[in-house]
Amino acid sequence: MKKALLALMLLATMSLNAQEFKKFRLGLAVSPNLGWIKPNEKDFDSDGVRAGIGGGLVMDVFFAKNYGITTGVQVMNVGGKVVNEGAGYSFKHTYKNQYVQIPFGLKMKTNDFSGFNIYGLFGVSFEYCFRARYDYRYEVAGITVSDSDLDAKDDDLARDLRMGLNVGLGTEYNIAGSTSLFFGLTYNNGIIGAYKNSDQGNGNTSTQGNLNYFALNVGVLF
Repeated sequence: MKKALLALMLLATMSLNAQEFKKFRLGLAVSPNLGWIKPNEKDFDSDGVRAGIGGGLVMDVFFAKNYGITTGVQVMNVGGKVVNEGAGYSFKHTYKNQYVQIPFGLKMKTNDFSGFNIYGLFGVSFEYCFRARYDYRYEVAGITVSDSDLDAKDDDLARDLRMGLNVGLGTEYNIAGSTSLFFGLTYNNGIIGAYKNSDQGNGNTSTQGNLNYFALNVGVLF
């Protein structure tokens, strides 16, 4: 009888421990970012960063208290700049891409301390480019040719699909019940290039390259 009661208490304790964490969490995030392009041709260089912003739905599915899968659906506005300069000429491109992004990765977090926990994530993002605009400025022998807000997809400069490697670190703060605010930083490194080699003439030239960015993630989980 005592052994049966002991076994029952042990099972009850294990059941309570299993219910200590919420297995499914849904939330919203805003993600301002700084993006840059890494060209794949030696004649082109990155010309600095471009600021963008994104946001959308976040979903965490935990299979253990401190380990889970993070995913969601977000719209990201991100881009960068490239330049090709030499003796007597300069060519610059600024890209502004918009993606529907589905991230998928492993999320690991610490136990709570004073309402806080620290989390890290590692995974990939799958992205579809539904809008891509660009500006260019071409200067040679004192002559300048420029245009702005052109369609990079119509001009066959931007790829429809992009894939990135995500690495992130952040913190959550519990404000009430299962509701938490979170704040983190994610680095997204392009695995599949965002841009194509192309030469349309009239200075409208681009080079294949990868799009990378840092994103600041701020949001709430329920």
